[in-house]
Amino acid sequence: MAFEMSADKQSVTVYHFHQESGELLGQEEIIVPPHTGLPAGSTVISPGNESPGNAAIYDATAGVWSLTEDHRGEMVYSTNTGDAQEISDLGPLPDGVTTIAPKDSYQKWDGNAWVDDPDAKHLDDVRSAADRLSALMKT
Repeated sequence: MAFEMSADKQSVTVYHFHQESGELLGQEEIIVPPHTGLPAGSTVISPGNESPGNAAIYDATAGVWSLTEDHRGEMVYSTNTGDAQEISDLGPLPDGVTTIAPKDSYQKWDGNAWVDDPDAKHLDDVRSAADRLSALMKT
């Protein structure tokens, strides 16, 4: 349904969207004065039902809404290093991350889960022992 100007004032529900990203910002009932149009960054086209884990995005050129994955605020972990990072952009999760946290730094990602990495633990133990030996030899 497209908005049509009128010689009469109109009460309509508008859906506000971010003018760069198209993301739905909210909705409100407004009164449109005679011979005027909608505010910038708004449409009368409903985005439809909300879906958890998704954001409604409006394509102003095509005049349609779509859903995009929304993981913003979620913590993910690099499958290479185990380092944590917070997702700040719309869209699917980036490659090379998982939402599963490793239990410690001596784990590696096997493609499905974090598994113990005895080699990493051993290397760290050897490094710690060498550091301790070096410190003791200095005294």
